[in-house]
Amino acid sequence: MVFAAANFTGVMVSVNAVAVNGSSYMDPEVAAALTPEEKEHAVFGSIMTFVLEIFTLTCIWTIKACLLILYYRLTASLRKQQIAVLCIGGYCVVGYILVVALLVGYWCAPTYEYWAVPYNNSQCATYYNHMIFATAWNISSDLMLLAIPFPIVFKTQLPLKRKIGLCCVLGLGALNASHHPPRDALHSPLILSSPRRSVPLPLHHVVLTDDPPRCRSSSPFSIATSTSTTPTT
Repeated sequence: MVFAAANFTGVMVSVNAVAVNGSSYMDPEVAAALTPEEKEHAVFGSIMTFVLEIFTLTCIWTIKACLLILYYRLTASLRKQQIAVLCIGGYCVVGYILVVALLVGYWCAPTYEYWAVPYNNSQCATYYNHMIFATAWNISSDLMLLAIPFPIVFKTQLPLKRKIGLCCVLGLGALNASHHPPRDALHSPLILSSPRRSVPLPLHHVVLTDDPPRCRSSSPFSIATSTSTTPTT
C-alpha cells in the first residue's frame, strides 16, 4: 500500500504538471504557431502526460495486487479458492505487462514521439487505443476479483443477515468496475482544448476522441478566453 500511495502521489504531481503546461494534443497549425517557450512547455507537458499514465497504471495494478494478497490469506484453508486467486493474479500480471509494453513500444513508436510537437501519429497525443485496451483489462480483472470473496462468505457459519451484509460490502467492487471508463477518462492523458477556450480543459472535461481539437487561439497556453460573437448588420 505504501508503494501504491507513492504512485498515487506521482499521479497527482503529474496531473498538475500537465494541467499547467498542456500537451501536444493540438492542431498541427496551432503547434506550428507556438513560440519556442510555448513549445518547450508543450514538450514538457507531453512528457509528464506519459509519466502520468505510467504512474496511473502502476497505482491501479498495485491495488489489485494488495487485494490478491488479502484474498490469498483469507483462502488459506480453501485450496480451490487459492488456486483461483493465483490464476487471477497471473492474469493481472500479464495484463499489466501487456498494457505497459504496448503503451511504451507499440501504440506510439518510437516512444519519444509521445512528446513530439507537433505529433506525427494521433495515437501519440490521444492515447486512444491504449485507453480502450487498458480499460478492457481493468474491468475484466476487477470482475474476476469480485467473484473471489462471495463463495467464501457463503461457506462461513455466519447468520444469513451477516452474510448478506458482507456480500453488500464486498460487492462494492462492482461499483469500482462500472466506473472504470469515466475514471480512465478523468485520469487519462487527454487534455482537450475547447473551441471556445484557448487553454486546455480541466481533466474532468475530457472526452474520448481520436481527432485533434479545433482551437481558435494560436496558443494553447494563453489565459485569455475567447467568446463567440454574433455578427451585427
